[in-house]
Amino acid sequence: MKIEKKTVHASSLPLTSQPRGRPNAFTLIELLVVIIIIAILAALLLPALAAAKARGQNTKCLSNLRQLTIGWTSYTLDNTDKIAQNIASDVGSVDNGGIYASSGTENGCQPGQPWASWVLGDANNHDVTLITHGLIYAYVGNYLIYKCPSDTKLTSTNLPSLRSYSMNAWMDGVPPGRTTSSPRETKLTSKS
Repeated sequence: MKIEKKTVHASSLPLTSQPRGRPNAFTLIELLVVIIIIAILAALLLPALAAAKARGQNTKCLSNLRQLTIGWTSYTLDNTDKIAQNIASDVGSVDNGGIYASSGTENGCQPGQPWASWVLGDANNHDVTLITHGLIYAYVGNYLIYKCPSDTKLTSTNLPSLRSYSMNAWMDGVPPGRTTSSPRETKLTSKS
């Protein structure tokens, strides 16, 4: 018996060590298992992310209120203990015979004038000058803090509202039926 030597070239060997019948890919079952694991992890993490977002918005809202309170207090200290008046009325704008501003540049509504207010106009107006021409804006310095980050309401023109915070009309506001040229000023007093 004669033994033959056979030479094998490297180019004739398979590139992988896998059996010939199995392709180099994931099976459908493996892909489904991975997708299910990702879905379970997402279902567990999304509520935690939503709660973290809500806590962040709550913190920002509290910070905004703190800054507005500092603005109110600073205004009061600079104005012989008188709070910024609150012109609140459904009568209409000053230019139309009413007593609140429909724009930040109306006559009589600027700081130092009789119908000036802590903030001008109503919260449904999208005009930023209604905020920037308000009495306490100089002490606040940013119109964005007048809005809570979780407030998603829209104005009548389907634009996002610019402010969320309001003030009770009885806090140095204009009483019903008042038509005098100058609102009253409420003085804050402290007990000694």
